Amino acid sequence: MNLDKDPFDILDEINKLPDYTKLSYDDWNMLELLKNHYDYEIRLYLCEVLSHFHCQRSENILIHLLNDTENLVVASACDSLSYSKSSVVLKELKKHVNSKNYIVRGYAYMSIGEIINRESSFFDNIEFLIISIEKEKSIWVKAGIAYALCLNGFSAEYLIYIEKLLFNDFYNYRLFALNLLTELFKFCSIDKYKKQITEKLVFMRQNDKNSIVVKKIDSLLDSIGGR
Repeated sequence: MNLDKDPFDILDEINKLPDYTKLSYDDWNMLELLKNHYDYEIRLYLCEVLSHFHCQRSENILIHLLNDTENLVVASACDSLSYSKSSVVLKELKKHVNSKNYIVRGYAYMSIGEIINRESSFFDNIEFLIISIEKEKSIWVKAGIAYALCLNGFSAEYLIYIEKLLFNDFYNYRLFALNLLTELFKFCSIDKYKKQITEKLVFMRQNDKNSIVVKKIDSLLDSIGGR
């Protein structure tokens, strides 16, 4: 691999590979080097690239990035580790639910939920999530914890935390709620609530003035056959 190339170009090339078995010795060495790159945007992109390569070496680099100085990088590393089945990763993510940054906390909780969903032996961590949603102050993070709980069969009790965000004054909160619902429908976690969610989405579609939000509502409605 040409070390004189732009790091973004290098990551672009690696990102095009179909899976981690196609990464060469030099590719892995480059990824190891880039985890300490001075430009946080490189480290941020590195997290995204590593999310596609589900293996121990990828996890090790992402665990390193959980200790990054930039909260956006830490949040992205939390998000990218959602594919894991490792108790080590679960333990590391649980450390970050105490972050002062609400985005880091939210993505840590969401990845914990996905790992529990993927590995049934971790189901005893559900109680940890239930306690956390009661203690958490941020409504954005509460929605992230609710996502983790809905993913694992607790939609009846916790879907409301996500639905509330659909009508939040801040459009980015509404988008976040729509993204969470989109993922939950993909996992077939909330199919039996389709009718009540569709009604809320249709009402929201008629009243929301933000074009980005409206486009996302349309996409979600189309994907669930809600219109």
